[in-house]
Formats: sequence, C-alpha cells, structure tokens
Amino acid sequence: MINSILYQVQNIKIYMILFLCIATILLLLLYNKIKSFKPNNSSDITLYGLFMNSTNEDILKIIFNVIKYTAIIYCAWAYRNDVMIYLVMIIITTVGYIILQWNFKGAIVEILNTIVITTSLYVIHIFGNYMLEIEANLYMKLIQILISIFITIYAMYFFFKDYDEMMKYHILKSGGKKNEERNHR
Repeated sequence: MINSILYQVQNIKIYMILFLCIATILLLLLYNKIKSFKPNNSSDITLYGLFMNSTNEDILKIIFNVIKYTAIIYCAWAYRNDVMIYLVMIIITTVGYIILQWNFKGAIVEILNTIVITTSLYVIHIFGNYMLEIEANLYMKLIQILISIFITIYAMYFFFKDYDEMMKYHILKSGGKKNEERNHR
C-alpha cells in the first residue's frame, strides 16, 4: 500500500513542484503588496479587500478551488500518461468544496461542472493517446488544443464565479448586519 501511494506521489511530482512554485510566487507578490500598502492607492485596497471578512471556511474553499483549477489547467496542457490521478484530485477537491458550501443548488452545479471538466480532460487524454500510439494527425492535435483552450477558459470562468459568489455573500451578510443596527437605533 505504501509503495502504491509513493508511486502515485512520484507521478505527480512535476505538478506538485509547479503548484509550489506558483503558490510561492503568489505569496511573495501578495506579501510585497501588503508590505507596501498605501490607503490612497485603490489597487492596494482592492487586493486587501479580497480577503477581508473571509472566514476559515472561505479560505478553505479558495484553497480547494486553487488546487482544483491548477490541476485542471496542468492536466489540460501537459500530456500525462497517468491522467486518472489528476481526475481523482479534481473530484476530491470538488467533494471538499461541496461539503464546505452546504448549498444544494451550488452542489448540483459543482457536480455538473466537474463532470464536464473531467470528461473534457479525459477526451484530451484519449486524443493524446491516439496520436501517440496510432497516428499523429494535425487535425487531432488541433482538436486537442481547442478542447484545452475551452477547458482553460471554462475553468477560469468558474474559478472567478465561485470567488465572486463568495464575496457577494459576504457583502449581503455585512450589509444585513448594518441594516439591523440601523433598525435597532
């Protein structure tokens, strides 16, 4: 069992290194922005506002989404023979996000979204295997690239949509508290 786990970890080492590099760069940029925070600069306030009033639950949702969508983009553009480990990672992060969300409508949308994404990634993998084992065809490569572009745009849309919904919820929640305080006065 340990050998099987270590084998799968070895298969995703490039993804883990890529993810750690991206996370480190983002953290350094965020640290630099926060370190040089100036209230009169609107872009600094916007960046600071991204995480304002975020609960631990929201931060975990963001982490699940970053891991999920990084895996999606990596799997869409880097041909890997072991695509199933990435699909399992995407499904696990989706389940974690759904558990944190506790919203039936959102859960259905997230499940359908994950089905579309994993199916598209698997189709990309099938095209890659076909070109590798049977015939390298320009049209097949073009279709594979177009599906990769589609899945990247689709994933980015849902990443920003999820984040936007989270922020709208916080705005409504904080606006509701202010309205209650006004009514009690």
